[in-house]
Amino acid sequence: MLNDAQKSEAKSAIQQIEELLKSGELQNNGEHAKSIFKDAVIALNDLLMKCSLYLQDRVDFTDDVTIDSQNQISDVTELVRFFRNGIGHIDGVNRKLDDGSSSLNIFVGLKLKLQLADNDIELKYHDDTAYNMGKHVMYLKRHFIRAFEEAKTKLKPYL
Repeated sequence: MLNDAQKSEAKSAIQQIEELLKSGELQNNGEHAKSIFKDAVIALNDLLMKCSLYLQDRVDFTDDVTIDSQNQISDVTELVRFFRNGIGHIDGVNRKLDDGSSSLNIFVGLKLKLQLADNDIELKYHDDTAYNMGKHVMYLKRHFIRAFEEAKTKLKPYL
């Protein structure tokens, strides 16, 4: 279960994410949007880890998650962790493409296939914002918001 400090952290993360979602800033691109996304991912990762570690009730959906054993991505919790680690370690391998270039990209309202370095990246939905790091994609609605809502529901009885 969660101690008082963890409860306070979870409440703060929930409030922060709700405010960022209401602002609409996560649906933009550019450097300011990247900063907001970074803060949001760090907060979401904290909530997902609390569900997994303290409640033993992991958010584990795999819809549109590229399973990647090399990077230990088996579900949405690990996808968020992958992005969080890439954000926190700018020169880390999570942000690297095969050619050694670094990436954190935001694509708003695009459905397309593109090639970055030697990686084929597919953005499947024109009605969603896609965040790309390395060869992975996280969607705002399909991954971020859904994972947030599931984590919030799991944590709510303990806050």
